[in-house]
This record gives sequence, structure tokens and C-alpha cells, in this order.
Amino acid sequence: MHNVDWENIPGLITFMIIGFIIVSFKSIILVDESSRFIIREYDLMKIPISKEKIYIPPNCDKILIKQKNKKGTGYYRFVLPVTYIFRSCDMFLSSESGIVRLINTDYSRSLKIAEFLKSCFNIEYVLE
Repeated sequence: MHNVDWENIPGLITFMIIGFIIVSFKSIILVDESSRFIIREYDLMKIPISKEKIYIPPNCDKILIKQKNKKGTGYYRFVLPVTYIFRSCDMFLSSESGIVRLINTDYSRSLKIAEFLKSCFNIEYVLE
């Protein structure tokens, strides 16, 4: 017969729920080349959570990718008491009239998004 440690069960269940949410969360970037806007969609278990239309400013000359090193902690300190450092990138569409925030993501994904937008709109990207 196995002894069950009932004190650890709430933490394990919380950890499983958080993992399930992380795995089932998805963000999508769609491009409408004719209208020159980008749609950012967020889904949780294929249920749309939000949909945002980002207009590309007139005379947009570059995509700025600003890198930052961030220090994070586990999703919930009582479940996962871990501290880690990761590189985050803020992406902006830049023009003479100003900048428009596009997305915050990790380094490799920001490069993929920048290459994708470069192929669609012929806009170069710059790493800062």
C-alpha cells in the first residue's frame, strides 16, 4: 500500500493547470498586405481571447527589435521557486511620424517575425 502525501497535491494540481494553460495558449500574426495592417490574435484552447489590428504607419522604414535581458521567477513562487534570466525582444514599426509597438517575444521568434514582415512589406529590420 502506498502512502499519499496529501500536502503536496494542491501544488501538483496547480502546476498541472498552469502547464496546461501554457501549452494550450497560442498567438497568431496575420498580415493583410493590401490594407497594410497586421492582426494579432490570441487563442486559448482554440477559443479566441483577443484580436488586435495594428496599422503599419505610412512611410514605415524599419522594424526595430530592442533586446533586453529580463530576470524572471517561476509562474507561482510556491509551485516553482526558480529564478532565471532570459532575453526578451520588443518589436516596433518605425516611421518618420513615430513608432508603433508590435509585439514582445523571445529573440529567435522576433527574427522569424521580422523576416516574415520583410518578405510581405519589404521593410528592413534593425537589432538594437
